[in-house]
Amino acid sequence: MPSLTRTEAVARADLIAVQEYRIDLDLTDTAASDGFDSTTTVLFSCHRPGGSTFVELKPSRLDEIRLNGVALDVAGLEGNRFPLTDLAGQNELVVRSRMRTSNTGEGLHRFVYPEDGSVYLYAQAFMDDAQRMFACFDRPDLKARISLAVTAPAGWQVAGNGVGAEVSRPRGRRLAATWRPECGWK
Repeated sequence: MPSLTRTEAVARADLIAVQEYRIDLDLTDTAASDGFDSTTTVLFSCHRPGGSTFVELKPSRLDEIRLNGVALDVAGLEGNRFPLTDLAGQNELVVRSRMRTSNTGEGLHRFVYPEDGSVYLYAQAFMDDAQRMFACFDRPDLKARISLAVTAPAGWQVAGNGVGAEVSRPRGRRLAATWRPECGWK
């Protein structure tokens, strides 16, 4: 799966601006499996309507992708790239997929503690790792607001280390948290 080249990165930064990622991760079956469901909504603008680019994701299964309400053929995914053509001035991309956890520290890492069988997960989004958890424009200077919702098994503790992040224990199965990171992010 190819990494973004410098030429592609410059062209993409000249074409689009990303306003927001709304990420919904369903971790309810990660205790028993090595995968999770990811739904991502990306709001972005295109400086030259009619232009084309691609979004990156590394799913085990791509269930649905919609651009501005129009369903696209999921068979269009090549490696880790899904082409987006005929972009409007303002765009909404919705991607529903099944993602894999890893045991190598890439993306969403899953570890089962051998003493008691407890499952632990942590996220790593360095270099090509974010696209292992959610669909994104994996480019360092295309930062955007991120809203993250997590559905976790009852009794799990979910924590984040961003500005405004907090530790939460879901009473049922749903936990929602929103981060608006600093460090130059919008």
